[in-house]
Amino acid sequence: MKKMMLAVSAILLMASCKVNYDKTETGLAYKIFPSKEGAKLDPGKYVKVNIEFSIPEYHDTILNTTWGKIPGFMKIDTTQGAEYSFMEILPKCKVGDSAIIVLSIDTLVKRKAIEKFDSVFSSNRNIVCKMKVLAAYNSEADVKADYDKELEIERQREIKSAEDYVTKQGWKNVQKTKSGAFVYIENPGDINNKVDSGKTASIRYKGSLQKTGLEFDSNTDPKKDTTLLEVSVGGGGRPMIAGIEEGISYFGKGGKGKIIIPAFLGYGEMPSGPIPAFSNLVFDVDVVDVKPTIFSKPPVMPVPGK
Repeated sequence: MKKMMLAVSAILLMASCKVNYDKTETGLAYKIFPSKEGAKLDPGKYVKVNIEFSIPEYHDTILNTTWGKIPGFMKIDTTQGAEYSFMEILPKCKVGDSAIIVLSIDTLVKRKAIEKFDSVFSSNRNIVCKMKVLAAYNSEADVKADYDKELEIERQREIKSAEDYVTKQGWKNVQKTKSGAFVYIENPGDINNKVDSGKTASIRYKGSLQKTGLEFDSNTDPKKDTTLLEVSVGGGGRPMIAGIEEGISYFGKGGKGKIIIPAFLGYGEMPSGPIPAFSNLVFDVDVVDVKPTIFSKPPVMPVPGK
């Protein structure tokens, strides 16, 4: 998949150097590379596309890409809201077509699509959009059916990535949870006081991105907040990402290890601060204490007339 993405990008870049761009009435520069045949994208239809946004003038920064991830699904829009965006080009395409779209950051700021200039979105730079139309649909039901298939493919891809990471580390005492996270047990802790359902664990932790190793959060740095994180299994406590709650149940008091979390058991397709969308996570955990969860009492409803 990665090789395919690079090949498509290379073809589009080479082609873009040899041709003149067309322009829409809004001044949007674009070039469509037509396929031999494919269904026309009529207004009101739904479309599936691979799309990537980058800033070549800023270290070839990739802002976002769906290649190798879940493609984008959207409805063809011909209203004013589609102006000066890739959506403006979609009705000009058909299934199988590829396109390059060049968006001026100056124009995007002027149109208030970007709030203000900064070190990345600076004046005289462009955002380059590469796009390939994969399929078209007539109904939301068809879109959902295909999206569900893509979602399962993405989940399996994330699990495989986590599994490959574990193998590369050479860890031996690793357990796979029922949902697809991996737990490396350095020390299981007190097996008679495990973090079972109805229990709350107080933990020290460090969270990092599996792909780059970038640390995004922890409570182990004495110069920062070292408040222990309370993780309740089976509900009753602070909401926690699924991979943490499932993984911590493999430890008892005094336990220590790592939980490798596929993105769908973490933050999924929603970026969160320094965590990009579709990011597998690695949490170092140290279970300091395990106690029964204290459930808050439900409010007592007043009795009418009393």
